[in-house]
Amino acid sequence: MSFAEMIFNRIGDGHRNAVGRPDDLNVDRKLRALIEHANHNGDCIISGKNGYYRPIPGNEIDEAEYKIYMRQNKSRIDKLKSKQACMNVAFEMKRLEIWYAQEMRKDRNDK
Repeated sequence: MSFAEMIFNRIGDGHRNAVGRPDDLNVDRKLRALIEHANHNGDCIISGKNGYYRPIPGNEIDEAEYKIYMRQNKSRIDKLKSKQACMNVAFEMKRLEIWYAQEMRKDRNDK
């Protein structure tokens, strides 16, 4: 079992049982991947003030941190959508620039 898996298995319920992020960036990356996979498969693990944990419904602190976590995710989604829209416009503008340049060359060669 990897160190990331050992940390993952220690993630508990409630903010009082939060597990801190590891200092090793590779372990942290693997841990985040495990959490991402778990959250896509029926788990609910968030990153709160004290680290990773499963929020307990009805606990004031857990619910507040859950709402903050979800707002942060929505913000990331909105920023990604905006970035994609801008990149799509830039890509299509580049396509038009290339087309225009080709048309201008054709025009010059026809004269």
